[in-house]
Amino acid sequence: MHEGSSRHRRAAEVGGAIGTALVLSALIFVIGFIPILATDTFRVEAKFIAYPPSDATEFMGFEKEGTRFVCNTAAAVSGTNRKEISCTALDTDGWSGYHLDTAIEERGWSLVGNIQDTISAAAEAWAVLLAAGVYVLLGWAIVWRTASGWGVRELRELGFKAALLILPPILLAAVAAVLIANMSSLASVNGGAVGPELRMFQPSHESLLAVLPFLILMVLAAFPEEAIFRGWLHEKLFSQMPPWLAYVVVAEVFVLMHIGLVIAIFMGGESGEKGELAIVHVVVIFLLSLVFTWIRRVGGSVLLCALAHAAYNGLIAAAFVVTTTLA
Repeated sequence: MHEGSSRHRRAAEVGGAIGTALVLSALIFVIGFIPILATDTFRVEAKFIAYPPSDATEFMGFEKEGTRFVCNTAAAVSGTNRKEISCTALDTDGWSGYHLDTAIEERGWSLVGNIQDTISAAAEAWAVLLAAGVYVLLGWAIVWRTASGWGVRELRELGFKAALLILPPILLAAVAAVLIANMSSLASVNGGAVGPELRMFQPSHESLLAVLPFLILMVLAAFPEEAIFRGWLHEKLFSQMPPWLAYVVVAEVFVLMHIGLVIAIFMGGESGEKGELAIVHVVVIFLLSLVFTWIRRVGGSVLLCALAHAAYNGLIAAAFVVTTTLA
């Protein structure tokens, strides 16, 4: 009887730990939206390729609920009726994408591939600093609740070995960066037949300056994330279950934290492409969690995991910037 109640208690503790980790993860996600919510107006640039209906030759500009779209139409491929449309709008309510989707559908145009849109309005500096500060405070508060702390002393004792432990996630980031570069330069259509007219439209240099604060926040988010997964959750799970199982459970919860990104990828792209992209990201995120947990087990430092995670995110952000700049 006592053994059964003990198992139930351990199961309840594990379930509570996982639930708390997911709630904290959702909070990190919400904090990342502070700069977006604090920005009143975004200049949206949208481009897409589509077949016009029989009664139209151009996709004309329009106004929808106060948002005015200015559109230009050009021939996508000589000798075909595919059209390349570019539209710009000042988005003040966050619904420009929905308005454009609705207009395309209402006018009877048939999309080829996806709508590629970018923003060119910089986030408010105070909002970025606020989100960054909240990330730091949240990470500190979570680690304060764990017994091991950040593991600064352990990091110092590792010395040059710390650089070797960070090497695996950097190599994984290099592989992911190559995948990003390839996937950002090709649009799979009709079973993989890709033509230059179906290229992925890339952001302008002004757009890159606009998203830079969000890329910085992506790097800083590594600290509260590691405080959760390699600090608090690690401490809870590795004391309640076999190490191999704790590795897997932490990785599964880590994937769930990033499920919004996976869904966003799955919702975009062609029917074959979107599934492949989503699977690749799930696998990479799962492997990444295993690597970070391994670093925590071997190095004994949550701070080292956070630095490795920040390095990974930074390299991915750099790959995005380089890819979109050179494309």
